[in-house]
Amino acid sequence: VYKRQSFSGCTSLKTVDFRGTVKRLQYECFRNCTALESFTLPADITKIEGSLLRGCTALTSLTIGENAVVSPSAMIREDVKGGERA
Repeated sequence: VYKRQSFSGCTSLKTVDFRGTVKRLQYECFRNCTALESFTLPADITKIEGSLLRGCTALTSLTIGENAVVSPSAMIREDVKGGERA
């Protein structure tokens, strides 16, 4: 479990790859990580809470496993360039 706002505002973070190592991400965990370009989560993550990537304006790659449980407010359309989720 990564607690609320664990990496919030970390402006030097460019890549996150949690494949197989995390089960839950709490609210705003990566909010305003403005250099974050790539974000990968495992298929077996059990919970992704709201506003996870809000304000991550450099994000161009978002990969979430097909069985992941995602809160409807976890991903905001404007968080990903082009308004799409992978």
